[in-house]
Amino acid sequence: MSAGQLLKQANHLKRAGKLDEAIALYHQAIEINPHFAWAYHNLGDALVKQGNLDEAIVEYHHALEINPKSAWLYIKLGRVLVKKDCFNEGINYLRQGIRIKPDLLYELDGNYKQIFDAIQQEESCVFCLSDNEDFIELTEQPRWVTLPVKPLRSYSIIGQSSSEQPPAYNQGLIQVEFLDKNQKLIPSPYSGISIHKKVGTYIEISTSGKHLSEFKTNPFNTTYDTYYLRLGLRTWHHEKQIILDSKLKLACDLVVPLLEDLNHNHNKGARAGSQSRVNFGDFKNVDEAVDLLQQVNNILPNCYGVYDTLGDIFLGRGQLSQAISAYRKWGLINPHYSFPYEKFRQTYDVNNLNGWAISEDLFLYILETFPVGSTILELGSGTGTWELSKYYNMVSIEHNQDWLNKYNSHYIYAPLVDDMWYDGEILGRELRNRKYHLILVDGPPQHRRKGILSYLNLFNWNVPIILDDVNRQYDMSVAIALAKHLRKIPKVYKDNKDNKYFAVIA
Repeated sequence: MSAGQLLKQANHLKRAGKLDEAIALYHQAIEINPHFAWAYHNLGDALVKQGNLDEAIVEYHHALEINPKSAWLYIKLGRVLVKKDCFNEGINYLRQGIRIKPDLLYELDGNYKQIFDAIQQEESCVFCLSDNEDFIELTEQPRWVTLPVKPLRSYSIIGQSSSEQPPAYNQGLIQVEFLDKNQKLIPSPYSGISIHKKVGTYIEISTSGKHLSEFKTNPFNTTYDTYYLRLGLRTWHHEKQIILDSKLKLACDLVVPLLEDLNHNHNKGARAGSQSRVNFGDFKNVDEAVDLLQQVNNILPNCYGVYDTLGDIFLGRGQLSQAISAYRKWGLINPHYSFPYEKFRQTYDVNNLNGWAISEDLFLYILETFPVGSTILELGSGTGTWELSKYYNMVSIEHNQDWLNKYNSHYIYAPLVDDMWYDGEILGRELRNRKYHLILVDGPPQHRRKGILSYLNLFNWNVPIILDDVNRQYDMSVAIALAKHLRKIPKVYKDNKDNKYFAVIA
């Protein structure tokens, strides 16, 4: 059969779901005619359906090498890269497709046009490194420039460079600092920017030989409170000179993702675009940015970058519960995610949560799950009481007089009876008519916690219960027995950082 006949038969098999057979025929067609772009394109489609995204990307690239003017090939490649979480690279391919055929998405659904007209708008500013030189030579001493920018944007530096050696041996760097409205330094880490012990935060300038050629740095995102960039252009290895055109450009795109799946999400996307009437330009305030990102999430629910940005916004506003929830949703999407504890360390003193206290993850779980201002009844007080009392009304049952009235909590002193459990008569009086929204069982120490099973009538069990340290067998036994009494199933969470477990009965 000819390549065309093989392609036609392979397409039929692909539609029938016989992907292995279809892929084999596509390869045969390519062997006969290796210059037919749509054979690679259709092979890529079959590999996507098979779930083999890496090979699909290779085939789409082959198709684009043959037919670089096909808008659809850019769209297909961009969508697969977004699915692979190669977000910035995927967006670039999607943009190239739209540049070739701006009305492509408008043909699919007219409501897209408003969204993509706004997304395509690019801001840029030209800045000059020298007032009296057309070209400058980079040195080890950075040449600094401060530029106004906008929050929640993706930026790249564009210019021309030359070097006598390739980048592996002779690198140009741009040191980067984010500044707030008052031009005060915002601590790193910054998204998309590398860190080196000697240099600090930086992005690379790609050099390509003796002749001037255009470069574009990798994109990096500003945070919700970034209003200025301070850029320091310098060399890293200075054996050979690096020459820059004195005029450079700071190019900017809105931090708004394009739609991942045009076919499955186009109705949802159209509603978000037509009903919201959001101006995708300047954000007047943080609320507007949050509103926009929420709408982006409706269109592209599996884009973890949206949740990361939302988490940063909420954290900066002190809305810890919302921030934690956003970061956790990010983790559900990205299997390589690691919870950003370092961001929360700027808000609460994590050093107070020592080995004898509740774990970081339990602390964050409570912040995420229970509204600030709720009342927590805790059995056993400690340094965790100090941290929780910053956000909650604490009622602490404690047998050790050394811990009484140590932190901002209403303490109930209940000594241990026969060195086992708290004095039930005291608790009966103190807890009568007392309202609370959560019971946190973190005492008394060691095996004594099982005593709670003999005093079930003292507590209101219509609220959630958290039992800490269920990595210990006797604590897990208490959790199981209590859940069985309440006819509920405990859910166990692991704190990978501290290798501790806690159980929730709700």
